[in-house]
Amino acid sequence: MITKRPPKEHIKKTMYLFFSLVLLLLIIFWPFDYTISPERRFKVVDEIGRPIPGAIIKQIWDQYALRLTEEEQLKTSGDGLVLLPRRTIKTRWIDLMAGAVTKIVEYKIHASICSSDSIFIDAFGYEPKWFFDGEGLGQIVVLNRQK
Repeated sequence: MITKRPPKEHIKKTMYLFFSLVLLLLIIFWPFDYTISPERRFKVVDEIGRPIPGAIIKQIWDQYALRLTEEEQLKTSGDGLVLLPRRTIKTRWIDLMAGAVTKIVEYKIHASICSSDSIFIDAFGYEPKWFFDGEGLGQIVVLNRQK
């Protein structure tokens, strides 16, 4: 009995599918640095532009699909400057997808699967300010005196 060889096109398609699957698996299982919050640099001043040294800066960053919440508290320098470093986590696409599916199954439509960060700025004698995901946060933050 003579066996027929598969046509060359069939072999090409099979090889294409095989390499595509290997590439997809590499992509979803390969670890990478996921940025939760970018680097933020700003100056804290009063209403007339004088720097506020020692103002407390509290940053909270979350990655909901990975169930990660971390925070750090810093103080402004003598010239009112603060640098919040880029916040990252080493993860894989499969972990992000699995976490998202778990959150959606658990919380249904109310699930949150993204990343966010909040910045709280407080100084003695001044009204505090709160920024969510950097909205409204510029290079200069003006704190008003408490009344």
